[in-house]
Formats: sequence, C-alpha cells, structure tokens
Amino acid sequence: MSNTNPSSNDLMSQLRDIHTPDPVSWWPLAPGWWILMLLVIGAIVTLFILFKRSRRPSPSLAYAEQQLQLLQSKSSNKENLVEALHLLRRFAMNHFPKELTARMPLLTLAKTIAATNQITLNSSSLKLLNNAHYAPNVSVSNEQWQDLLNDLKQLIQSLSRVTQQPATQVAMVNALKQAGEANV
Repeated sequence: MSNTNPSSNDLMSQLRDIHTPDPVSWWPLAPGWWILMLLVIGAIVTLFILFKRSRRPSPSLAYAEQQLQLLQSKSSNKENLVEALHLLRRFAMNHFPKELTARMPLLTLAKTIAATNQITLNSSSLKLLNNAHYAPNVSVSNEQWQDLLNDLKQLIQSLSRVTQQPATQVAMVNALKQAGEANV
C-alpha cells in the first residue's frame, strides 16, 4: 500500500534540484587580511629604515675624520695641538653626556676610552694629552704629532662604534662616571 496520493506527487514535482553554494575562494581577501598585510609591510619598511640609519656613519664621525686629515697636513705646533685635542673633547661631548666629558681632563678621558675599547695609546701621545695644551712653550716633533693624530683617530673611531652598541655605550658612560668621580 502506498501513501502516495496525487497531490503529494504534484508537490514533489514542483521542487527544484539542490544547488550547492559556490566554493569559498582565497581571492579576493577579506578587509581584515588587507589591513594585516599593510601593517606587516609597514613594520618591515620601518625596521629596514631603522637598520639602514644605524649602519650609516654619523656625520660627526665624518667631520672628525675630515678635521684629522686637515691636521695631518699641518705642521706640529702648539696651535694645531690645541685644535687636535679640542677635536677629541668635542667629539666625546657630542656622543656622551656633556657634564661627564666637559670637566674631565683630556688624559683621563683618553685613558678611559682606550681602556674601555682595548686601545693602546702611545706614550708620547699620553704626555701631550696630559698637559701640553696648557704649557706655554711646547715643542712637538713630527713623529709625536703623527702618533697623536693616529691615537686620536683610533679613539674617535672607537667612540663612534661604542655609540652604535647600546650595551657598550652604557659601559662607557659608567666608566666615564667612575673616572670623573676619581678626578673630583
């Protein structure tokens, strides 16, 4: 016995076939994915720019090296000696707190920088750094002059490297503080 009556067959014939929905594609992306991609690209570009800036030599280093080149071509007299020593102090004051480097004797400053960066300074340079710029009459031989300029170049380049490494910069500031307290 079948329960099919003519009215149910008519209803069944009126139904349409089942249509499955279109498959979900990966393109076009939802707006949230576009925003995420823009944020990631922005972060990558920002990191790249910061990395490039950190690797670029500082303008003060280029200036200091240029001034040292000019001083190498000059004669070894008192005026040029004072200019060379002031160059070291200005460069140090540019990279570290002025209250530490401005009042510190040049010999102490140079020894602290050299000790922190494992640089050996020439004995003739140390004598000139000690008190030659205050002495009324100073005779500087060409050999002493070249030794001093080479040592200043090493010190300035090491200071430039220190400022690019935060941990080393903190150690350098601490060493300068200790050296400054010892001189007071």
